[in-house]
Amino acid sequence: MVLALAFALASAAKLHAHATSGSVCGIGDLHGDVQHALAAFALCGAADASGRWTGGTMTVVQVGDVLDRGNASLPVLRMLWDLREQAATAGGELVLLIGNHELMNMQGRVHYVERSELIREGGPTVWKRRMHPIYGDIGAALLTQDTVVVRGSGACRTIFVHAGVRSSTAQKYGCLLYTSPSPRDGL
Repeated sequence: MVLALAFALASAAKLHAHATSGSVCGIGDLHGDVQHALAAFALCGAADASGRWTGGTMTVVQVGDVLDRGNASLPVLRMLWDLREQAATAGGELVLLIGNHELMNMQGRVHYVERSELIREGGPTVWKRRMHPIYGDIGAALLTQDTVVVRGSGACRTIFVHAGVRSSTAQKYGCLLYTSPSPRDGL
């Protein structure tokens, strides 16, 4: 199942590219930390201290790894889903991508889930069931999220992905003005 799910995600990945006229902000790993998440959104001007969307028509891309390590993965995930709806209502956009920790959870790997959260949510069996990409409520919702998107326009057109992208893909979507040679080229 592990390889099949990874292959299905990679094969089904659609690059959703569209120009955005407002500002664009990228937010990295949140790893189950509510205060870190709120601080990151406040830094972008996208949400207030209570988790309400204040970004108006801006676009925010959160590049995955919402789950694991911290003790509030599911509260952070729910907050982001709510913020995504608030952003859409305000004419903005919150894009949530899948990171490797979301993928691992959908694969049934729970070794990075903080122990107290795992217990609070009913233990490993319940957690794995909820994270299942087809039968689980959380896993099925995560599966609707993209793995890579392009946002912005002109010189600010940016490709967002959790852990890297080939330069040929970035060039195809007009996201690189210059690609420097690899440091290995000189060896």
